[in-house]
Amino acid sequence: MDQATGLERAELLAENEGKNLFDVQPVGAFGTKENPVIVESIYEERIMGCPGGCASGDTTGFNELRWFIVKREKPYVCPECSQVFKLKQVEGDEYRW
Repeated sequence: MDQATGLERAELLAENEGKNLFDVQPVGAFGTKENPVIVESIYEERIMGCPGGCASGDTTGFNELRWFIVKREKPYVCPECSQVFKLKQVEGDEYRW
């Protein structure tokens, strides 16, 4: 950790305290147009993954994630399951440490 800087260092320090700097596995209700999955980022975009088949609640049959970029300008709709993801840009100190 002596050479880690920036967000990498912040992530390592949070892990040492038993906390997650980033939501590694967003959990919650299925994202819809009216109530999308909120994705936090200090940047204007963030890479996310969706297993597809999420509408049924059972994703065990879907082993490959579909990777995509959620951008601040426009919510992303998964072409596989139609789940909606929306980016919320936050300052670095707004992450839940």
